[in-house]
Amino acid sequence: MGIKTDIIRLAKKKGFASDMLCMVPFEYSTKEPLRWYFLLCEIQRWLINDKHIDISVEGVGSGKYYCIIFDNNREDDKIFEQDGHTSYENSLLIGVQEALKLIKDI
Repeated sequence: MGIKTDIIRLAKKKGFASDMLCMVPFEYSTKEPLRWYFLLCEIQRWLINDKHIDISVEGVGSGKYYCIIFDNNREDDKIFEQDGHTSYENSLLIGVQEALKLIKDI
């Protein structure tokens, strides 16, 4: 299973429901990259607004990126940090996947 499919599965399991896209028939497909990006934006907005989990991706030079996850529900809000990703998208995907793992199943 790829990371994009895993993110969709985890998001559904954690209670995410798309406002703009119908997720019931949606499976990740390389033929629908724009639809995937809209869904990823929605998941990230849901994490921030509903779960108070923020994902930050920053470049560190030399074409490398790192992501940090902040959980505003905790006193020690910085709960995940990973670097060495070769693209912004890969770093964001890892961040979203890890953030979803932090949420209790519904």
